[in-house]
Formats: sequence, structure tokens, C-alpha cells
Amino acid sequence: MGLLRLLTNAKVMAGAPLSAAQAWGVRDNILSDPKVTMVKESDEFEKQGRRTARAGKVGPNFWTDAHLVSLCLASGCTLVTFDRALASKQGCLLHLLASN
Repeated sequence: MGLLRLLTNAKVMAGAPLSAAQAWGVRDNILSDPKVTMVKESDEFEKQGRRTARAGKVGPNFWTDAHLVSLCLASGCTLVTFDRALASKQGCLLHLLASN
């Protein structure tokens, strides 16, 4: 959902947001790559989510960030992001991409 939200956001997309259909197409294209996996919430996710939420200060991106970090920690995946603030979160494997 985050990817779809960002791809259709004019500010994020430098004034050229995608349509909903185009955003879904980008998502489908990404998921067709065998190196990409869609992770589902496991039983461990809620436990990890509660631990992650206790460690943070509530703000505008708090729940989204806590959700992504918890999902990565519970599943053992690497989170790939452009978000430097999210990259500063401790605990999960993270790959920070360079933005243009």
C-alpha cells in the first residue's frame, strides 16, 4: 500500500504522479521479479509490533514506520527505502537507496 500511495503522490513524484492503474502496473512489475517477495504478517508480527511501538515516540509517520520495521523484524527480511528517518530506526536489516 505504501508504494501505491507514494507513486500517486505529486510531491513525491516531482509533480508527475502516476494514475492508480499505472501504480498497480509498477507494483505488478516489481513483484514479477523473482528477487522480490511479498511478505505476509505472521503470528510473530503482532508481538514484534508491540515491542517496536513501545520503543518509539508517536508522530506523523509513527505507525507506518513501526509497521514496516515490525514486519521486517518478524519475517527476517531487509527493508529497502529512500526514507533516511526510517533508516535511523534500530533493529531491522535495512538498505537505504540514494534519491535523485
